[in-house]
Amino acid sequence: MINEKELEKTIVWLAGLLSTDGVVQAGQGEQQKYCFFVVYSTEQDWLQVIHDRLRDVGLKSKIHWNPEDLRHCRIQILDPFRVRELLIKYDCEKFFNPRKWKRIIGAYQAGVHRRFWTLEEEEWLKENYMRYSDNELAKKFNRSVGAILQKRYQLKLFKRRGKMWRESQMQKS
Repeated sequence: MINEKELEKTIVWLAGLLSTDGVVQAGQGEQQKYCFFVVYSTEQDWLQVIHDRLRDVGLKSKIHWNPEDLRHCRIQILDPFRVRELLIKYDCEKFFNPRKWKRIIGAYQAGVHRRFWTLEEEEWLKENYMRYSDNELAKKFNRSVGAILQKRYQLKLFKRRGKMWRESQMQKS
């Protein structure tokens, strides 16, 4: 059984490490959410201390050690979502700069929901974007107008403002 007080102490200690020597990444990938915590060090003994202390409170980690390239030696936390929950639970925000804390919190706030575009939706949009207004497209796909504009921009589907040019007008230019 894990001692709750020891767990809190370890998470606060880990927050200190992550806030100074750590890398925190979080976001939405192609298929799923991701969260990534890593602490870099050129000292293998220090990485082992971190690994052991995390293991003692039930958190999994993996040491990546390459003596030929010490810049990339690190310990990766393998339970990132559990660590994220614990950082929030034990009020560790004060240890992080706002940008790093936002990475931990930002992409996962309640109410934030992102849907990925299917290939069929993208194909339909490519074929029909000129026929419909962005408001109509938003209703059809059950997405915001901003999501439609963003996807059109990504697919380079631009609309010309005003009336359409005729073929003869384009050749004169």
